[in-house]
Amino acid sequence: MDEIRKVGDQQDVEMSFNAGRITIEGMREEVDKAKDAIYELMRKFQKERWLDEEAKLVADTVQWSIMVCVNLCPSPSPLFPPSSTNCV
Repeated sequence: MDEIRKVGDQQDVEMSFNAGRITIEGMREEVDKAKDAIYELMRKFQKERWLDEEAKLVADTVQWSIMVCVNLCPSPSPLFPPSSTNCV
């Protein structure tokens, strides 16, 4: 929110905030610049929020496991030569 408030300082506009609504007053070119800057900030915030949610989803759904391969047939056999391994 502080970054959005800074937009008013950077442009020659008056900004007011009321119940989730931003009102911008000033010359049309300055209002358009402020509006574009606010939209850009909102897109940036939304992207960061989406990336955080995506990271949480991945962390919650990814399961790491380790597979240890061992030779189940140490003696020579026609079906399982000594070089074959099976994963458990």
